[in-house]
Amino acid sequence: MRDTLPSPARRTSSRAAKALLVTCLAVVAAAVAPPTAATAADDGLRFESHTTYQVDIGARVVRVTLDATLTNELGPNLYFPEIGVPVLAEATNFVATIDGRRVPVRRRAVDGVIATAIVDLDPDLLSGQTLSVRLTYDLPDLPPRTAGFTRVNEAFATFAAFSPGDEHLASVEVLVPEAFTVEHAGEDVETTVRDGLHVLSSGPIADPATWQIVVAARNDDGLLSRELDIDGRAIVVRAWPGDDEWVSFIEAKLRGGLPVMETLIDQNWPIDEELTIIEAASPYVYGYAGWFLPSDNTIEVGDALDAAVIFHEVSHLWFNNSWFAERWIGEAFAEVYAAATLAALGEPPHEPRPVDVTAPGSVALAEWGQPALTDETDRDRELYGYNTSFFVLDAVADEVGTDALRGVIAAAAQRTIAYRGDPDPEQVTQPVDSRRLLD
Repeated sequence: MRDTLPSPARRTSSRAAKALLVTCLAVVAAAVAPPTAATAADDGLRFESHTTYQVDIGARVVRVTLDATLTNELGPNLYFPEIGVPVLAEATNFVATIDGRRVPVRRRAVDGVIATAIVDLDPDLLSGQTLSVRLTYDLPDLPPRTAGFTRVNEAFATFAAFSPGDEHLASVEVLVPEAFTVEHAGEDVETTVRDGLHVLSSGPIADPATWQIVVAARNDDGLLSRELDIDGRAIVVRAWPGDDEWVSFIEAKLRGGLPVMETLIDQNWPIDEELTIIEAASPYVYGYAGWFLPSDNTIEVGDALDAAVIFHEVSHLWFNNSWFAERWIGEAFAEVYAAATLAALGEPPHEPRPVDVTAPGSVALAEWGQPALTDETDRDRELYGYNTSFFVLDAVADEVGTDALRGVIAAAAQRTIAYRGDPDPEQVTQPVDSRRLLD
């Protein structure tokens, strides 16, 4: 746990805004007499493109414009009657033009993430010819907790951006109002400010078939706020506009769970300032369900209604690097006491999975360090670290009992030595590491 950087608190294996998209260009080729089959594998279509994604907060959409220049480089008997352009599944309001003239376009579903916009090349793209095609469409704001990536509201916008095309001939530009703070995950882009907009530019893309970024833009001034007083604990819950269900869920879990968690840990509420809980997708962008920012007592979690995540994050007010020197110890206590709180409230059980030390990402817990969010994190390593730390301390709790575990917490809080004599126990200056924990 770091004092100044977000501390990812649980890896999510479900909805990560850092989407794993595989984009593809589907080109349908047909033959003139004599008929000859042609496919994209013939590499006979030169595809140059530039795709712009512009966030329109007022309309709650991302407006996408693909400008493509297509050249048929196949032999004289082959032509292209249509092209397929990969789009996010939620894309809508398609309009296609060729040299400024409107042509038919239809949407074809591919899977739950990607669809294909089929543009009719009218006239057909004959051998040696070049056409200029423009495809526009919208990525609409989707309701919270629904399938799909796109969210656009007064406080937040997130979506995936990519572009079809040939190697080094495709590019992407993302435009976001300057009032928003913009993050992205995936490939590197150049970020500038122009005409009141954040501009993210890819430059020529070496491999458009695999290139993608996920954009997350936030303007916390647009969040809704609800102030809570839970037995003297000051808490502010801040949510995206319109997501009253999330606010009510958080409030209900906190009112029921905080007194229970404090009793189980047997330590006083650890902060004098207010705790802020924000609905945010920033953790999703990096592949996490949520995180705790100790520098300003802020928890950020996504829109999922997940009580285990909420209690895990809240427990980090106690279980952080002021008590524990190694990441795995704090994460283990957070998971164990989140699970204990859920059990006390009669919620469905939250348990670790069996550990496979040969699994991808396996790492000695003492070496499972804090990830740098600016780097690509190893998803397997993170999943292994969270589950294994939970598994180990859960087994210890089953063995020694909750009273003994509370004694460990008290010793960590008071920084007392592991082995006590008759006098009052001496204090230590360093947080608990693996060796002291086992002692």
